[in-house]
Amino acid sequence: MRLVRLAFLAALIAPALVFAEEPPSPTDEMRNLAQRAGVSGSIRGGYWSSSRNLDDREHFAGSALWLKAAPKLLPNASLLVDGWIRNQELFSEDETRAELREAYLDATLGPVDLRVGKQIIAWGRADRINPTDNLTPRDFTMLVPDDDDQRLGAPAVKATHHIGSIALTGIWLADFEPHVVPTRRPAPPFVIRKRVPEGPSGQWALRIEQTGKAIDWSLSYFDGFDLSPDLGIDRAGTSEV
Repeated sequence: MRLVRLAFLAALIAPALVFAEEPPSPTDEMRNLAQRAGVSGSIRGGYWSSSRNLDDREHFAGSALWLKAAPKLLPNASLLVDGWIRNQELFSEDETRAELREAYLDATLGPVDLRVGKQIIAWGRADRINPTDNLTPRDFTMLVPDDDDQRLGAPAVKATHHIGSIALTGIWLADFEPHVVPTRRPAPPFVIRKRVPEGPSGQWALRIEQTGKAIDWSLSYFDGFDLSPDLGIDRAGTSEV
């Protein structure tokens, strides 16, 4: 009889305990959703004494919101989206810009890693002068303390095949995206015209590298356009007044 009473009492208490739990708040739900989506970000600010546009403007106080999302779609596939909204001169609406730096799909197919979409591809390990960093552009006019924040993505397909410590990478760039470089407006009658390849560029690159051994090495080949512009005379003539 005692066992029956204890079981009956437990049956009465259990529903009460269930209903006593508080439902998750909207804040908790948003936090859980952000964790599942791999959302992260930062708010940045800074002061600069001059611009990087070869002009005479001075004293810039800027702010920026950087956001990244990296949800896991499948055990062997994930998505990454990275971008920013920034203003290099506070209280000036014309200085507000937004940029989607990367938006690509990552998939692992056995020994092959595949990446498709807008992506930043940085080859080489040198910090400043890096002759093999020639695939995706930078914005050299951005006021940022870290040079890597100047990087911009380009639409591409990248496949890497791993064989032990050796990795063979092939890249196809769907379009040409040049560096954004500072330029000074010339005095009349001179005019600067920018010319870039139009349509699909068909650029491609190959690299073989070894890492994790006594000596790390790589060998790469790139068939494409130079990201840095060349300055030349497009047209010259005389006019009579």
